[in-house]
Amino acid sequence: MARPKGSTAKKAAAKSKVTKKTPAAKKAVSMVPTALKNAEAVVAKLTKELDQLRKQSAAANKKLEAATARVAKSSTPAAKKALTKSRSDAKKVTTKLKATRVKTAAASSKLADQKRKVKAAAKIAEAAARETELATNMANKVEADLAKALAAFEAKWRKGRSRSDNAKLAARAKRAAATKKAAAAKLKAKAAAKKATKPAKAKKPAKVAAKKKVAAKKPAAGPAKRRGRPPKAKA
Repeated sequence: MARPKGSTAKKAAAKSKVTKKTPAAKKAVSMVPTALKNAEAVVAKLTKELDQLRKQSAAANKKLEAATARVAKSSTPAAKKALTKSRSDAKKVTTKLKATRVKTAAASSKLADQKRKVKAAAKIAEAAARETELATNMANKVEADLAKALAAFEAKWRKGRSRSDNAKLAARAKRAAATKKAAAAKLKAKAAAKKATKPAKAKKPAKVAAKKKVAAKKPAAGPAKRRGRPPKAKA
């Protein structure tokens, strides 16, 4: 029995739909973790650099304080030069520290964005998996229902066909019996008609009298002879 074209078309459409969605979900899942790892690595690197700059900034500020105190005690050219250099070094470290803080904040924001993307991709993959599972279950149910319907139809069809064939065989046997009976009756009627039309033969009187005469001349039968050996004579 051919399958309905509509159900086949729907099934093919469902399969193609699932096939189109699945690669995109898999690609999203596979690409996002790499970007997340890169973002985590950048944040870790900037955080380490930021910690080092903080230490350098603290050391530079401490050196600047010492140079300032030295100039306050004795404003010699060497002390002034050391103070100028300490200020310059502290300023450089502070500028670099601020820039690193900005980079770290941006990297942290990017990391948070990547985490959101990973979470969204996981939801997409989960939804795609549910859709695939649903489509598979629906396809399996279609096949099961179709097999059940075909089995029921086949059983019903065989039962009806068997009933029809039995009725045909019974009618055929009944016709054969009727034909046989009609033929026997026809032969019987034909034989009776033939017997009725045929004249009966009259017996001749002379022959009848001769038979009676011969029967009268025959002697009566004596006692039945004993069979076997004759009896022995007495001594």
